Amino acid sequence: MPSQKRRTKPNVIFIVIDGLRADHLGSFGYRRPTSRFLDAFAKNSVNFRSHFSNSSQSAPGFFSIFASAYPFMRSDWTTTKGPYEFLSEVFRKNGYKTAGFACSPYISSFFGYDRGFDDFYYSGCHDDSDAVKKTIKSTLPSRMFEMLKKFVKTTTIGKMMNRIRFRFLMQPAYSNSEAINEIVENHLSRSDCNDRPLFAWIHYLDAHVPFRSKKNDIRAVGGRFGARRANFLDRKVFSFTLLNPFVDEERMTVQELKDLELCYDAQIYRADRNLEKLFSMLSENGISRENSVIAITADHGEGFGEHFGIGHTMRLYDELVHVPFFLSVPGGKPREVYDLTNHIDIVPTLAASAGISLRSRFIKGKNVLKGSDTKYVFSEVAPNLGGMLSKIDFSRSVFSVRGKEWKYIKDYAREREELYHLSEDPDELKDLSQTEVDVKNKLWNLLRVHIKRKTKAVPYLKDV
Repeated sequence: MPSQKRRTKPNVIFIVIDGLRADHLGSFGYRRPTSRFLDAFAKNSVNFRSHFSNSSQSAPGFFSIFASAYPFMRSDWTTTKGPYEFLSEVFRKNGYKTAGFACSPYISSFFGYDRGFDDFYYSGCHDDSDAVKKTIKSTLPSRMFEMLKKFVKTTTIGKMMNRIRFRFLMQPAYSNSEAINEIVENHLSRSDCNDRPLFAWIHYLDAHVPFRSKKNDIRAVGGRFGARRANFLDRKVFSFTLLNPFVDEERMTVQELKDLELCYDAQIYRADRNLEKLFSMLSENGISRENSVIAITADHGEGFGEHFGIGHTMRLYDELVHVPFFLSVPGGKPREVYDLTNHIDIVPTLAASAGISLRSRFIKGKNVLKGSDTKYVFSEVAPNLGGMLSKIDFSRSVFSVRGKEWKYIKDYAREREELYHLSEDPDELKDLSQTEVDVKNKLWNLLRVHIKRKTKAVPYLKDV
């Protein structure tokens, strides 16, 4: 149990609810009762209303969160190595006891997300087929493992083998918030923090497809079907997005999409209920809003046919990149912030909230605790069709640049560009790229500069 003795620095509890889009929360005006506890937390915190992920996928999204760097500043998702100072490293270097609680294989120690943590826990399902990769890594010497990764990424046979493995062995290996709460509680019961403050990263995955929704949770948000229907919808989504992240046509009926969205809302409700239990448990261990910085966000959202995409395929519309960011600081006043903020701002903001100064030139974001002067946020995503051991396919990149009024999307995968006037068309339904040419060219020039200066995609793109 963390010590009750006086400390000069607050605890820092950082919670990421995977897949949680902002507009499905009551605090953002949502119609269903998904988030009673989160809404109360938001009301008593700094609520960043215009916060955006720098990607629509977990691996690049989490990299921006932890490294304060844009996703394409590295060339693949298989490593966190580099000159970046991870969020966890910032706090450990400044005297914090660090603990990480992850429940996705892509954000596990296999991909380097234990970096900077004194204690790191990965909670996957028992049938986690990523055990294949874990076994290989634990069996082979590190040099041979790196050679195997190179073989998989660069040779025709290796790519084929990895696709076969990904298609037939890869299954969702996710645990739920109940399991994470139990692990956190066990950790706190035997923690030896002494006088050191605690930095804890806690990862919930309930709102991430596949949803595995339960009947009682579905009923709680207004649904009238049970787990059997929910399981059918999960299997259908997983089957047609597994090897094709660029699905453009709908393969679900209107009713199936409505029911899938209910399953998603049921999972938000479940996460919200367990988040309340988590806060109660933290309080019992001496960690409260009075002595702790507490932040809650999401890595990306989920789509339900708004732009033909289902789940979080390779798109950058707001249903996938507009996510919540709530920040509670001891003694801070609750307020709503409408300035543009994004995930690269999280490292410097949490550090500043705890009284830590950062001087690293690799930090790309800003401390937004007192507001932000950012005019545009950038997001980027690209496929790894051979699985997570493959390099990023920059030639099929999708980029977006978003201001308060306008949003421009450059989609190399589908060879198109889109422009939306957000103040008049917040749902991004009317593409104005052919009529508002001056606005489009201005945003494209901003995006071109971003691509040249802050990504490794330039050699793969002809018009940059």
